[in-house]
Order: sequence, then structure tokens, then C-alpha cells
Amino acid sequence: MLIDLHNHTNQHSSCSRISATDLIEQYIRSGIDGICITDHNYLWNDKEKNDLKKKYEDKIKIFFGAEIDADIGHVLVFSYKDHDLYENLKYIPINLLYRKINLETTALIWAHPLRWRNKNSTDFNKNNIKKFDAIELLNGNCDEETILSTKKIFGKHNCKFVGGSDTHSLDMAIKYGTDFENSVKDQKDLVYSIKYGKFKPVKLKKL
Repeated sequence: MLIDLHNHTNQHSSCSRISATDLIEQYIRSGIDGICITDHNYLWNDKEKNDLKKKYEDKIKIFFGAEIDADIGHVLVFSYKDHDLYENLKYIPINLLYRKINLETTALIWAHPLRWRNKNSTDFNKNNIKKFDAIELLNGNCDEETILSTKKIFGKHNCKFVGGSDTHSLDMAIKYGTDFENSVKDQKDLVYSIKYGKFKPVKLKKL
């Protein structure tokens, strides 16, 4: 099952130039199975989520998370119990975030860990790496050198890798995704699939 795990909308990410409606309809036309909305430091409320999912019911699976600013960079957070997700943050140390979340109901992905670092960096704390369920290898805002370096550095730690387009505009959509071996029916399935399932990052094809 193909899911793009990393996308932003102009509803709640000031850096995005695409609405949730335009974003989702673009993915429907391309035949992608699912899409995650991961706005910066914001988790959509229940009414917003339910209205959007109802509008596109039976056309595409829609999941929600947040991209949180942490001391180590950006962290994609997915929970199936929203009150367990430490919402609306501007900045948090990863150790504090890790203590705040419920590890059973929340999945953590380290987003584009080398985007703002030296591509040959070796200063990664092994204990920090272990806090993540996966590392974002394929990211639509990272060049080939960054992707190769990420694979080399984090591959040594036997990390699982995911892919996401990191969409901020229509032309950035449908670049990378994650191919899950199992079917992902809902938010709980998504969290469990990231934490315990089998998957791989893939390049997506626009139809």
C-alpha cells in the first residue's frame, strides 16, 4: 500500500502554498492509496479531520500527524490517540518529546536528518537514533547526495527507512512515498505499521 507520509497544507503551515483539497485531489488522480497531512507544529482537530475524510471517503485514505520542531531537527509524529500527542509546539528537546508521548500509541520518524547538517556528519547520538521508529530517507526537498549520505550513515544503525514528498506546493507533490506490505486501514494501523511493519521508501509516479 502506497502512502506519502509527509505533506503540508496552507491551512496550518505558513510555508505551504497548497490547500488540503488541491493536495488530496492531486493524489487521487495519481492513484496513490493514502496521504498523510503533517503540518508544522499543529495537529488538525477532530472536526477538521472528519470533514476532510468524509469528503473523500472511498477515494483515498487520509491520515494525520504533525511535523514538530525539535533540538535535533524536525520530527514527524503520528498518534492514534490525539490527546497523547504533544500538540502545537514550536520547539522541544527530543528527550522531552520522547518522555511526553505514549510509546504504544505514537510513532516517531526523524524527518530529513541531514538537510541542515554536513553530509559526512558523524555526530549522531546513538541513543537519539534509537528513539525513532524510522528515518526519512527519501524527501522531496533533499538532493541525491543527501539521500545517499542518509542511507550510508543511518544504515549502519539498521534503521528502517521511509519516504515522503514534503509537499509545500502542487509541483512538489507525488515525489516520494512509503510502500507498506500490509494494508493500512486507519490511523491505528498506520502507527502500528510504522512501528512494527515492513515497508520501504519508493519514488512515486505521477499519472
